[in-house]
Amino acid sequence: MAHFVVEKQLFTKIQGDRSRTFPATIPPKIVHDPERRINLRSVLEINWASDKFPFLMAVPIQSPFYAPLFDRLDYRYNHFPISPLDNDGGGSFKLRPKTIEEWKDLELNLRAIVYAMSEICLIHLPKDFRFWAPPTRYGYADPYTSMEDAQLVAFHARNSFIPFIAAATFYLALMNTHFTHPPVGYTWRQAVLNRTGVHHQWLSELEHSVAGDLNIERVGAIVNPKQFPSLLPSLSVINMPIFICWGPVSLSHEVACDAPEYLKSKRLVPTVEQIKMIQTSGATSFSQESLPTPSFQLRQQQRGEDWKDFFLRRQKANEVRMQSESSVDRQARESRAQNALNHAVPEAGSRVFGWKQVNGFHIRKPVGRKHVENIWGYYGNQQRHYDAFRDEWDLCSDFGSDGSDSGRDVRYEELGPQSVSSDSLTEFLLPAEAILLPVGPQSSIADLQRDHGGVDSTLEIAVKRYPFSDTAEDRACYRYGFIVPSSDSRSISSPPPAVDSKKTNWSSCLEYLGNGRWLADQLDPLIAPPAFKPSTNIQQSICTFFEKLLASQKIDDIPDVLYDLQDTENQLLQDNPAIDLRSETIEGIKHFFIRPHEPGGVLWEVKLTSAATVLEILRRQWGSSNFFELVHELLDRGISFQTCIKGPAKPPPPPPQFQVSGLGYRPKDYKPDELDYLAYVFHRDNFLRTPRGRAALLKGGIISRLARDVIEYQHVLDGPTCNVFSTGTMLPSHSGVGYWDDTLNEHEIYLICGVYKVDTDQRLSTQTADFSWWPKPSAWDTGTTGINIGFWTEDCERWYQGQLKKIKKGEFILRNSQTWKNGLKFNRTASKVAGKNERLAGEYLART
Repeated sequence: MAHFVVEKQLFTKIQGDRSRTFPATIPPKIVHDPERRINLRSVLEINWASDKFPFLMAVPIQSPFYAPLFDRLDYRYNHFPISPLDNDGGGSFKLRPKTIEEWKDLELNLRAIVYAMSEICLIHLPKDFRFWAPPTRYGYADPYTSMEDAQLVAFHARNSFIPFIAAATFYLALMNTHFTHPPVGYTWRQAVLNRTGVHHQWLSELEHSVAGDLNIERVGAIVNPKQFPSLLPSLSVINMPIFICWGPVSLSHEVACDAPEYLKSKRLVPTVEQIKMIQTSGATSFSQESLPTPSFQLRQQQRGEDWKDFFLRRQKANEVRMQSESSVDRQARESRAQNALNHAVPEAGSRVFGWKQVNGFHIRKPVGRKHVENIWGYYGNQQRHYDAFRDEWDLCSDFGSDGSDSGRDVRYEELGPQSVSSDSLTEFLLPAEAILLPVGPQSSIADLQRDHGGVDSTLEIAVKRYPFSDTAEDRACYRYGFIVPSSDSRSISSPPPAVDSKKTNWSSCLEYLGNGRWLADQLDPLIAPPAFKPSTNIQQSICTFFEKLLASQKIDDIPDVLYDLQDTENQLLQDNPAIDLRSETIEGIKHFFIRPHEPGGVLWEVKLTSAATVLEILRRQWGSSNFFELVHELLDRGISFQTCIKGPAKPPPPPPQFQVSGLGYRPKDYKPDELDYLAYVFHRDNFLRTPRGRAALLKGGIISRLARDVIEYQHVLDGPTCNVFSTGTMLPSHSGVGYWDDTLNEHEIYLICGVYKVDTDQRLSTQTADFSWWPKPSAWDTGTTGINIGFWTEDCERWYQGQLKKIKKGEFILRNSQTWKNGLKFNRTASKVAGKNERLAGEYLART
């Protein structure tokens, strides 16, 4: 908050980023005419708030067309897909039919939702309030006599979506602040959907888009103190500068005394002393508003880093990676590089980024999957850069000069021509009665089907074969410390011992080892476990071992012939000179750090909190030949760990606040359909393909399993992202150093697990319960269900495959946390065994 004077007028900046300063001179009031074609420049600068169009202050300062839902509008001027109409004989030109259909569906659903929110809004708006003319009135669906006219119409029609995006932001802010305590039987989302017939998922898409993300910077406005008194609390949740004009300094005290209660309660009104101080010190004029640093999340690009420095840093990182690359990884990389030489449109697994100049600075932004094909041809081979290590394409006109997209980008990509008309085009719009306003769910369903897949198509679920390789005795030895009898022949033909209800039996041991359920399915090719049936002698020994382990209180309670932790020479800690192991107790928790003895360019170290995992690493000699082998093994087993780098021990920045967490809201007793599931997979996988997706593989458990079919291990081996100090989390050490790594925030976890906020009582919209497609970590990691024993097992995989089969059959069921916990109840003693193993492993490491 700041008080200042410009041209003898007193202003107070009540919110907004510090870099968003007031113009050097007071701007004149602009009278917008919605009956004329929109001039984008007129809405992108701070101006006086309009009683007719107050929502224009919520226009994003950066283009909203790169983001999901609105990426169908992401075309540059003169690059709209215009096709000649050869069959009409008149030489007409028209927007491509597919694009017209996409734009119409977007417009109809967006308008329906915005109009419905305006009808149920309980807050008083200015009597002159009105909406901008809808895009259809710009005539984007009509043919034109020249390519130039068709391009100009498409350009202005596309831009006319911007006021509706701003209106959606405006009303979503109102809905989320003024409907905290709605009337009985009234929730605003359900009321909107009842009025429009729009699919629930389409409303969720809007809330998760740039329209619903209130953290995105907006243009802002200059406001008279009594202009929108009831709107100010809602406007305060939008990231935009608001300047209150109190009038001439000499009269400002009288105006301030009569200020709205909201401003007084927030202490945003200048006091008499402050006004006198300003009067005596003279008028202060602030410098011209400077363009802010782009605020959207950078994609592996360091702040202040241009594309040349970015690729130079990438090249050095790839050279380090090549030194430790396995033969399999090398072969796959070389194959990708060879295929990329033809510069064909990338397949679905490849990530594509575009470099855009925003405020004179190149920013790396992701390109939406369905938009890649539209823009690929604009760039020549020199303007496309491929990274075979990461399977990523980068596109930029400044990389070369052989494409049709050469030239400089400016704010909002290209603002286009100053003129809004031509010799054959009027600046006025089509009459309102010339357009149709169909209402109903069909356009939203068609739109969702186009983005995420149709209900008539087969639901494809891509699943990779899980790399299980352990035998029963392997797992008993390496995870639990069991010693195999030296005299045993390791025959697998002997029958299992008879079940003794008073002692630990072999079936129970299989469950302790993670391979005891659905044994008839062991030949499933997606699971493909090895022979899991040791000899009778070994079975009996393993049963005895687990019986002793369960009954033990300390290491010495287990016979030394069965347990390797009875090793008095600490041989486990001496057998792997290739890695360095140390521990540090921070905030009452012991953390284990592992790094290669010879770093060789690896700047990060593995951090674990599981003592049992540390001993397994030592027993199996992971990392003895290649440090990355150790990481591969942890990832293969879905074990939670982190890749920490040292940095400042400063408190990490707070995670971003989201108006809608996870996948959004649903009404009570909501029954999801295939569109809901396909949309969930689409948004989940889109996030996982971002640089922060690597944190999902590190999370372990169900989160790691959902991620492994989308993310390559190499993104973990690259170490923390370059923005880790601004987006990651930090663990402070006693030495004053901070350990930093990428970790998932709550919103990202909810997105990966497919969590909806479901109303529990139609009378109170604030009462919701979490229902999800998959269990949240709080349900999976509970430690009492028996299925999660610290790593991903055959039992975990069979359960996971079973859930996927149900979904593929059309069983779309959401479950709350308790229902998930009940469905995950296996042998609870398995959790006790894992817990006892963890405690004894910690005891061993503590004493050695």
